[in-house]
Amino acid sequence: MHALARDQARSAVQAARQVGLLPPTAAPEPGAGLGHRHRHRIPTLTVHVDDPTAARVTATTGLPPEALRAMTLERYAGTVLDLDRAHWWRGAGRLSEWIDHTAVSVCPPCLATAADRWPLAWLLPWSFLCLDHRVYLVGQCPRCAAPLTPAGVAAGACTGRPSRASNRTKLKPPCCADLTNLPTTPVRSYRTVQLQRALLTAADAPADQRPAARERFGDLWVAACAAMFTADPRDLHGADDPVRDAFATFPDTVRAGTHRKHQPPLIRAALALAADTILSAPDPFDAVVVMAQRNQRPEWSLQLAAAWRPGALRPAAGRGGLRVQKILQAAHPGVVGGRALLIAPGARPETQAERRARQATGEPDT
Repeated sequence: MHALARDQARSAVQAARQVGLLPPTAAPEPGAGLGHRHRHRIPTLTVHVDDPTAARVTATTGLPPEALRAMTLERYAGTVLDLDRAHWWRGAGRLSEWIDHTAVSVCPPCLATAADRWPLAWLLPWSFLCLDHRVYLVGQCPRCAAPLTPAGVAAGACTGRPSRASNRTKLKPPCCADLTNLPTTPVRSYRTVQLQRALLTAADAPADQRPAARERFGDLWVAACAAMFTADPRDLHGADDPVRDAFATFPDTVRAGTHRKHQPPLIRAALALAADTILSAPDPFDAVVVMAQRNQRPEWSLQLAAAWRPGALRPAAGRGGLRVQKILQAAHPGVVGGRALLIAPGARPETQAERRARQATGEPDT
């Protein structure tokens, strides 16, 4: 849509009306900007397209509704995202638990050749590198440190503004840094590339494989939340040095709220690698405990429980499989997946090593 607007020297609202994404309206009142009533709806079209809109687009362009919805985040409903079309507004409101559709990470070489067209997967929380150019995505402007936005990507320039000393200071002009010339970090880790390819394949899984993909992303989210409070750069096996360095400076005070923020791609890569290490172990909970002990993080379960309250693990409680239930149980002993558990305060599940040691002494199972 933005490419069409640029090619025809029109506004985004005019281009959206031309193809049927926005309904035609009467001329605006004197003094009102063109399309002022619908400008706020344009970002939501990235999340969902309702039936009347899909019918208008089909009548105007001949594009089938299924192909149109494949251009929105509905493409990933049932794998990475939970979006119920009947209650899509409520689903879109919950996107903050999994995704921030107001911020985007980009590949500058792709932007230099794509002419305002960029992959929808760049909005996903598990996207951290470009498989075509083998560089890590860029999530913020190096000049003004502002997160990159879809509007800025469409314009090809950063829309962030340098921070002001106070509210009384005059608002500074936009940064306008050229996004196609942003510095990039090359990817040399084979494991990181393979993990990104596997995650993007699972996110776009066909209908018959979506339940398994949904559970996989639920497990990955739980393991990533645990890795925030237990992992160390030494646990990022096969990672590139820039990923290790970024994770080394990722402070514990920030980790408690990281699930609600648009984290840099290097941090997302680190968490994905650590989560993959946890899930590759025979018992993920054992792997988390060993990781915490090796890195001297005895309070990890309390930190994880504190992160549950603002919603870090709630989206995964009903999505994760049986392999991560003990991690969920350690994070929130009272409720796991909506089911009450009778666990004494402070208790945690027994690890396999502890169980073997107890059985070696002849102590009976409880």
